[in-house]
Amino acid sequence: SGGPVPGILDGRALAAYAARLAKAAGRLGLRTDFSPSDLLALPGVIRKAGELELSERLWPAAERAISGALRAMDGMRRTEGRALASAMRKYLKAIRRLAAGIKPLAGDSVRRHVERMRSRVDVLLAESPGGGDLTREAIEREIALYADRADVSEELDRLDSHIGQFEAALAKGGEAGKRLDFWCQEMFREINTIGSKALDERITRRVVEMKNLVEKIREQAQNIE
Repeated sequence: SGGPVPGILDGRALAAYAARLAKAAGRLGLRTDFSPSDLLALPGVIRKAGELELSERLWPAAERAISGALRAMDGMRRTEGRALASAMRKYLKAIRRLAAGIKPLAGDSVRRHVERMRSRVDVLLAESPGGGDLTREAIEREIALYADRADVSEELDRLDSHIGQFEAALAKGGEAGKRLDFWCQEMFREINTIGSKALDERITRRVVEMKNLVEKIREQAQNIE
């Protein structure tokens, strides 16, 4: 229905607004439940023509145009959402690949450091016959504790679990923005811990790459409602 509205409908202006709104909705998480009156009130959609009234014949055309614009906007938003999800899955796959490369590097790095520690201990024991409190058993215990603290297996396992939780939240859809941001924080925490334990420059480089990827994922996740 509707009442008298001064002017005539500019379909091109309406379509241009719809395209811009669709892009903004996809990037900024804007609502898409705009009413016909919302769109008709936008500048330039209704062009003034003196006291000309919008006839009853024009209202159905206007409603069809608005409905089509809203459908197009929703379709564009869904398309952009799928593109964002695809990009995030690609980044997650890259993180998994980097993490898989860290595990053997970390194990080898710990073994090499332990061997150097034992070699140094052998020298110290040789230089201090009797050793006082410096006994082989006590030193081996300390070395074992060091190796355990330097191990990143648990962090890598938790990182893999967080990636799985992120993927599940992404697949579930709905209002996933907050959930995705939470799992980004959890992934970042595990990667940070791995970096703090890194004993090899190759691990450090992979940690930096993973952090950059998580930041990219977080930026994309902020564009999802």
